[in-house]
Amino acid sequence: MTKPEMETWRLRTVLCTVLWLLCLGGMATAQPSAFGTREEAPDTEAMAPDTLDLDDIDQVLQSMDLRAKISQLMMVTMSGQQGPTSADLAFLQTYTPGVAVIRQALQPEQAVAYTSKLREVERRTGIPLLLGADLYELVKRDRGAPSTFAQVPSLLSIAAVDDDEITAKLGDMIGEHLKLMGFHLHLGPKLDLAPTISGAQGGIHHFGHDAEVAARAAATLLEQIRTHQVEMMPMNFPGGGTDREGRAPAVLLTSRDSLADGPMRPYAEAVRRGARILHVGNTLAPTIDPDPIPASVSPVVLRDLLRIDLQYDGVIVAGPMDSENVSRQFDPANAALLALHNGADMVYWRGSDTQVMRAIDRIVQAVEGGVISETSINASLRRVLSLKETMMQMPRETPTERDAGALTRQKRFQELAYEVERRAITLVQNRNQILPLIDGESTPIGITGVVGVEELYEALEKDYKQITRQRITTARHIGDIQTFEIERVSSRIRGLRTIVCVLTDDLRPQGQLELVQALRDQGARVVLVIIGYPTHLPLLKEADAIVLAYSEGASLGATLRAVAEVLKGEGAMQITPARSDLVLSVGEARVYDALDVVRAPVGHLPITLDAYYTAGLSVAYNPEKMIRRAQWDFGAGGRRNNRDMRVTHSFDAPGRYPVTLTVTDQNRNEFSRTFRVVVE
Repeated sequence: MTKPEMETWRLRTVLCTVLWLLCLGGMATAQPSAFGTREEAPDTEAMAPDTLDLDDIDQVLQSMDLRAKISQLMMVTMSGQQGPTSADLAFLQTYTPGVAVIRQALQPEQAVAYTSKLREVERRTGIPLLLGADLYELVKRDRGAPSTFAQVPSLLSIAAVDDDEITAKLGDMIGEHLKLMGFHLHLGPKLDLAPTISGAQGGIHHFGHDAEVAARAAATLLEQIRTHQVEMMPMNFPGGGTDREGRAPAVLLTSRDSLADGPMRPYAEAVRRGARILHVGNTLAPTIDPDPIPASVSPVVLRDLLRIDLQYDGVIVAGPMDSENVSRQFDPANAALLALHNGADMVYWRGSDTQVMRAIDRIVQAVEGGVISETSINASLRRVLSLKETMMQMPRETPTERDAGALTRQKRFQELAYEVERRAITLVQNRNQILPLIDGESTPIGITGVVGVEELYEALEKDYKQITRQRITTARHIGDIQTFEIERVSSRIRGLRTIVCVLTDDLRPQGQLELVQALRDQGARVVLVIIGYPTHLPLLKEADAIVLAYSEGASLGATLRAVAEVLKGEGAMQITPARSDLVLSVGEARVYDALDVVRAPVGHLPITLDAYYTAGLSVAYNPEKMIRRAQWDFGAGGRRNNRDMRVTHSFDAPGRYPVTLTVTDQNRNEFSRTFRVVVE
């Protein structure tokens, strides 16, 4: 859009807003606001009967007054950290929303206590209240504080593994956690793809750049989470939420013709699999809607794209309406009204109760003034109540603090995180094959970095005689590696042959680059371990080896265990498939070498960062140290075992033979693949 066009649009927006406010001001004069001159709060008894029987939704609609109906179209985030505040409780009783969201819990038992208090409000009002949370946000800790929850593998790790069975296990973990803590909805996953514009800051809570990988993962998670009577709400339709620079609005730049095979592909698959509720974000979509307004209020996105093109008939949630992206253009209350008018069923809020109450009051006035019809409100509420009816019919036991507390002791969740991390760790650079580390060739070794130094040191010291450590202590607090820290580390590594340096994605790039250069200037071989989203990877390519791990800095137990194994040459491995059948002659001897087809590490880069570091990149090293046993099975031709991994075999008759290799790793995990040999 040209500058004159933008100015014209801004002027039109201002005029429309003024007219809108004048209209609402007239209505406010005709009927005072509940938070202006009205003296009495709305009667909660008039909103709903003591118990709502959702089996007859039409009867329920008739029993509710207008304000109660509109309140049900709100998805509201609680402000209390360890439980609902008095303001939260007062709001819930007076303006009972359709969904209440909890942002964070220190431990599972606290989450159960929180949801129990909210259910007390539900019993008093007689209106079913759905409870939602994003598990990743719920368990997140700021400033590296330890978490009592089991480590939850990131979506980017899942994409790096790209295995439906692993994804299903994550869905099982998410569903069981939320169910045992008393939640009905998982606010996620975010299905917008990794950023495509230069300068955008990516994150680990996305499925990378491959739309097909994201679509399969979304379908698997939706079905698996639902087995625990928890509904998944895909977030940020129609995509593009990561394409933003700094605090500027996110912008979806994909043309409408390319949406189906690109950003919209994961959402379309979720809809096809029966998603009952879906979130529309605040991304600008100029290639879809010529008006530069957030998708959450756009009729083209809400109606044309979602309702008509995708034929979606579930609940549409728009927002958050109190975000900076929306408030740049609209008053939040007006934005909420606009979203409902243009096709949304619910409005999502992240902030204060006051904003929500003001929006409810504004929408009531708009309905009474004929700006939006009560028929439209009823249609949206019917979808919300239908969702509630479906959720309430699912058999669920009352959550207890004891059952929720057991989540932290479940070894299967800890092992899942380890299994995912082992297979997600990605080697993207390995000059001169300096990995895996070999005692004598790689030693003496130094371990430094901003996180995980002690953990890696303890994991490696048993295998290498000469190893030392030096942590960079200030970087995590100030977001940069200072010159004095670089000089201190450099002065203590003289004489070391290999330096393993652990960095995170929340550090400024210049300090990281100067550190790598300083370490190399000392003559050391530098192995970088980058934790999180590898935004600055292209700037750090001077390192000799680079290992990626897609995890949160505050929850790294399984990740560092897996990183240590990759450094030692004991990580996960796989047998690669053949591109075509092997063709031989009768009696022709052929050497079959396991090392030709076994690959390690196995993680693949799930994002594209530049022309070299592209999605799918994976560098392998010699996996011999990782193999405990190899077995070749030639079917009718016999079976061979050989610790050297190599056998010679010939076939005595023509035919098509299956040849199966089974490999056992150092953890006694078995991997098999069958190849085909055609003997002529």
